[in-house]
Amino acid sequence: MTRRACGATPAAFDRRSIPSGLRCSSVAYREYAPFSRLGRRAPHRSRYDAASHRRLLAIAATLAAAVLLSANAFPGPPHHSHAMFDHTVEVTVTGTVTHFSFRNPHVYLYLDVEGEDGEAVSWAVEMSNIANTIRRGIGGSTFRPGDMVTVTVNPLKNGEPGGNYTSITAADGTTYR
Repeated sequence: MTRRACGATPAAFDRRSIPSGLRCSSVAYREYAPFSRLGRRAPHRSRYDAASHRRLLAIAATLAAAVLLSANAFPGPPHHSHAMFDHTVEVTVTGTVTHFSFRNPHVYLYLDVEGEDGEAVSWAVEMSNIANTIRRGIGGSTFRPGDMVTVTVNPLKNGEPGGNYTSITAADGTTYR
């Protein structure tokens, strides 16, 4: 009959194979008793062998390639070009500010300009984004409704009243380019 030593299973070892003088709590004993009651286990092989590791790497590489290739399938948000403006012509108008929209993607200045028939014509002046506008010295409170401004723009090609600004002169004489 095989006896157990300090909780080890009979299949793991026989008590007679442990050198005398070793106790169940000693480090040397744990080398002889891989399944002791202290909860130590014998070293074992990983459940992933080299072939499994290669398969896992192949799957990861395939997923990474799919993500990179699909990046072009989903373009970013649309953005218009400046092709709608006639960059060969500059028009200067003077009018009263009706609204100043200081937000992305573009800052807009709306003003009423007196037309040839004496009627007010509403102009929409497109400016750059907020960061570029601030760099040019224009802030969120630079233009207020009622301010008189003189604006030089590249007009819209379709003849509508509006354009892309090249310079703005405020009522106090400050010119922003």
